[in-house]
Amino acid sequence: MKTVREKGLISGEIWIHKLNSDGSKTLLVNKKNVILDVGKDFLAAWLAASQASGFMEYIGVGSDNTAANASDTGLGTELGRTQGVLTTPGNTNILRNTATFGAGVATGTWYETALFSAASGGTAFARQTYGLLTKGVLDSFAITWEISLG
Repeated sequence: MKTVREKGLISGEIWIHKLNSDGSKTLLVNKKNVILDVGKDFLAAWLAASQASGFMEYIGVGSDNTAANASDTGLGTELGRTQGVLTTPGNTNILRNTATFGAGVATGTWYETALFSAASGGTAFARQTYGLLTKGVLDSFAITWEISLG
């Protein structure tokens, strides 16, 4: 039997789009993410407890460009965090979290994104870094994060 610590059982991917004023969106980032050891521990405990609350409802962004590592416990330098909308598209083994960082939210230099269990503090499930993104005060960015089980 596989455990949540084995490679391949859990994977994830993120997309970051700039939401343009004309209603269109521009893809800025699409990358696989690193599932953190503390995130796997949290998932195992959450599944064992059969909690009714949402799983990893918050997406955070930060300005630290240190590469993601499974031993990370959160973002290097957090700029902001937003509660997303959790969905499970179709009959899939995918959990999707979509969050919008509107105008004036988490403005600055983005290099990292993480998935969290709480609005502040909490447990980080996954983290990824990417090339420089600059979010201006009037910009809106949307992040879609998928976790695949199987």
